[in-house]
Amino acid sequence: MADSRTLLSVGIDVGTTTTQIIFSQISVADIAQPGQMPRVSITDRAVIYQSPIVFTPLLDHDTVDAAGLTKLAQREYAAAGVDPRQVETGAVIITGETAKKKNADAVLAGLAGLAGEFVVSVAGPHLESLISGRGAGAAYYAQTHFATVTNVDIGGGSANSAIFKSKEFVAAAAMNFGGRIMEIDPASGRITHLATPAQQILAACGLRLTVGDAPTLADLRIFTDRMAELAQELIEGASSPLAQQIYLTPPSPVSGAGSTLMFSGGIGHYYYAPIPLRSVADVTRHGDVGPLLAQSLREHPGLQRYRIEKPAETLRNRPWRGHPDRHPLRLDHLGRTRRVAIAQCAGDSPHTDPNPPGNGCCACNHRRGRPVGR
Repeated sequence: MADSRTLLSVGIDVGTTTTQIIFSQISVADIAQPGQMPRVSITDRAVIYQSPIVFTPLLDHDTVDAAGLTKLAQREYAAAGVDPRQVETGAVIITGETAKKKNADAVLAGLAGLAGEFVVSVAGPHLESLISGRGAGAAYYAQTHFATVTNVDIGGGSANSAIFKSKEFVAAAAMNFGGRIMEIDPASGRITHLATPAQQILAACGLRLTVGDAPTLADLRIFTDRMAELAQELIEGASSPLAQQIYLTPPSPVSGAGSTLMFSGGIGHYYYAPIPLRSVADVTRHGDVGPLLAQSLREHPGLQRYRIEKPAETLRNRPWRGHPDRHPLRLDHLGRTRRVAIAQCAGDSPHTDPNPPGNGCCACNHRRGRPVGR
C-alpha cells in the first residue's frame, strides 16, 4: 500500500436560512492490493475548524448577497488561520430555497475562487437528501445496527428524506417546506414573507393569512401541524393533493414506514432540544416558525409510532462530538506535534443556546467557532 497523503479540505454549505464553513484534515491512500488497479480512499478524517452558524446573507427574497457571502467566507478563513492557497480540495454546495435564487451561479463562482480543486454545485433535491442523511450519521447507524433508517432533514425551505438499509442507500425524496417558508417579525408578530409553499399550505388549512397579518399561536399550530402531516407523507411516499403541490421530487419509491426515524437540520435541533412555546414571541425567536414545526413533528400521532433515534449530527451539533479525541484547532497548529495538535475535549453535553456564555463549548472552554487559545 502506498503511503497516505494528508489534504486540507473545506466544506461550504449555503442553505435557505443558514451558512456554515468547516475545515477538515483528510488522509487518502491507495488501498488496493498489490497487482490490482489503484483504489484511492479516505482513510482518516478530522474536523479542525467549524465556523459559527450564521444567517445566509440576502439582498432580497430572490437574491443572495454574493459579495456578503464571499466576505463571510474570507472572514472564516482568517479566523481558522487558513491561507486559501493551503486548501487542496473541498466542496461548495448550495441547498434548499437558496438553490433557486436567481444569482445562485454567481454565488458559486465567487466562492469557488477561494482556492483548491472544488466540487462546486447547486445540490438537487436527491443529492441534498443523500448528503444530509450521510452527514447526520443515518447511513452509519444503519450499517452498524443492520437497520433500515429514514433520515428527514428539515431546514428553512426544504425537507429531504433519505432511506438507508444496512450499507445501502435505498431511496430519497424532497418537499418544499421548512421552518422559514413563513417569516414573522419577532417584535410585532406580523408576517413579513410567505413563500409559495406557505401560501399553498395555508389555503389547504383554510387559513386566510397574508403579509402584514398577526397570526395567533393557534393559527401557527394549525400551519405547522399540516407540515408535520406532509413530513409523514414524505417519509412513507404518500401523495395527497397538497403533497403533490409541495413535492420537489417524485414520492419516494420505497416507503420508510416501520423504519427507524431520525431528524436533522435546524428543525432536527429543536426536535431533540425543545423549548417552551407559550406565545407567538416564543415561536418566532428566529423570525420564523421553526421551533413550532419541531413541536408539531414531535407530537404528531403518526410519527410517534416510529422508533426515533437522535442522529450523530443535527445542524447545531458539533462534528467533533463523535470523535472525543479531536477538537477544532487553528491550522497553524498543524506544524506542531500530534500530541499538541490533538487534544481531548472534556465536555460532552449539548448546548441548547447556540452561543453559550463565553462561547465555550464545554467545561474546558474550547471555543465555539474560534481557534483554541494558544
